[in-house]
Amino acid sequence: MTQSLLPEPVPSCTTAGEPPQPEVEGFRVVRWLGSGAAADVWLVADANTGTEYALKLFTRDDGGAPDGSGEGKPEKSSMEPERERLLLESVVHDHLLPALRIIPTNAGDGLLLQYAAGGSLASLVAARGPLSVAETVTVLTPLAQALAYLHAQGMTHGDVAPGNVLFTELGKPLLSDFGIARLVGSAKLYSGGTPGFCPPEVSRGSREGHGLEPDADVYALAALGWYMLTGRVPARTVQRPPLGVMVPGVPAALVELLEAGLSEAPGERPRADDFARRAYRTAAPEPVDLTAAVHPSVTPKLLTRRVVRHNKKRRGMGLGSWRARLPRRLPVVGRQQRKAGRTMGRPSTGARPARHRTVL
Repeated sequence: MTQSLLPEPVPSCTTAGEPPQPEVEGFRVVRWLGSGAAADVWLVADANTGTEYALKLFTRDDGGAPDGSGEGKPEKSSMEPERERLLLESVVHDHLLPALRIIPTNAGDGLLLQYAAGGSLASLVAARGPLSVAETVTVLTPLAQALAYLHAQGMTHGDVAPGNVLFTELGKPLLSDFGIARLVGSAKLYSGGTPGFCPPEVSRGSREGHGLEPDADVYALAALGWYMLTGRVPARTVQRPPLGVMVPGVPAALVELLEAGLSEAPGERPRADDFARRAYRTAAPEPVDLTAAVHPSVTPKLLTRRVVRHNKKRRGMGLGSWRARLPRRLPVVGRQQRKAGRTMGRPSTGARPARHRTVL
């Protein structure tokens, strides 16, 4: 395999530096969580209860004034918080990040969201590398179920990407960022999405109607699966090396599912609900170890940290540890029983059954 065949890593979705800290009445700003192409996200805490939330402050680039002054300067959009809140309130699912309400700040209105303390999938893979097959199934299955729910409501997400997959401190994956979600069949132009996770029909050009169909979300989901297993964005079909070669030991059923989802023909991709069922059957899911990617203040709260370490400890037990867990009083075969075992199959002599003796 030549180096040129290897797909490129996922592009970074964060800005180079921390933006100015906002002022929010009734809340204490704890720290900056990150920034995307259209929003800055902050961790804030209720001044009275101490409950932590994520605050999303939207930005947009309107291209500047007609004379060219201020070109490229981001400005706050007052419509985006309300738009995303309405989208999120219209759909409720266990694996969709819930929006709570809109709150005013000195930088404009912001959207208050549930705080996903486990961080993003992008941060996780950047910190610890690819996930195991079992962890990948843990993430893929509920996200596919969430997309199936959205599609049944007549909506698409439009930007299923590592930066938009978040984890709670319990390890539950959540799909976030409905910034470019659209109704299926919308006539609006589609120009969003994360490079490497957009299907070919979108990447060839932002043409009317493209990217607004459920099969585009399925392509992005399959690309997400490839990314979790390899740590890299999948290349196009002709340039993509076999997944089984890049990651030995991946179940053939999972390879087949991801390749079907990455098909360049939209009609050949499975539906999201079928994707969820097939993904779940490929391997037994295991908790995702989030320890490497979370903020130090979150580490003690991680449920998956305790579960994963317990499982690793059990798998790593040696013979001595195994013997130490046996009960102290064990039945031991006596001499008469051993003799009876050697004569098994012979006619009975009427001997009395041997007793068990025990040792400490």
